[in-house]
Amino acid sequence: RCKLIQNMVTLKIKYSTDSSNLDIIQEYRKQYSSVLHCAYNLRFKDTSEKDTEHQLKVLNNISLIGSFLKRCAVKHATQLLENKSDKPMIFGGKKNFLQRCKGKINKDEFKQKRLSKLYIIGEGSRYANRFIQINSDLCSFTFKPNRNTNIQLVINGRYKRYKSTLQQLYILQQDKQIPLTYQ
Repeated sequence: RCKLIQNMVTLKIKYSTDSSNLDIIQEYRKQYSSVLHCAYNLRFKDTSEKDTEHQLKVLNNISLIGSFLKRCAVKHATQLLENKSDKPMIFGGKKNFLQRCKGKINKDEFKQKRLSKLYIIGEGSRYANRFIQINSDLCSFTFKPNRNTNIQLVINGRYKRYKSTLQQLYILQQDKQIPLTYQ
């Protein structure tokens, strides 16, 4: 039916959704960022992934982040640690930090720039990903963070060059043959 993709494919696709859904996604990003930063600092102290996950259970104000997203944040933090240099990590970037210190950007702008992207690891047995699925029209994705919330993410622009790749990924997703990781 379709050619099996053997290597990793990265697609950078811009999306849009209505403002109420953007607020929901923003809240998920805020809480995920808190978990990620804490997990990074715990992993920096050479704790194991299991110990890190156990210590994340006591965090406050992360009601939207379930155990699977916490596990994704720990994996994300581990990857950040593997890629880091000897310099300390500044979430949000050194340039933004220096602008905040000089008073060129305010606290809210700096907090906004510090937010991390959601990193959701795929699972082949769960239609490629637990929270995000490619829709059959190949022009949108559905983000399902919980049972009661379905957010349509419409692909912006002309992505005709990705259409065949999205079509292959959709077929593999439906057949539960491939894990898809979204960020």
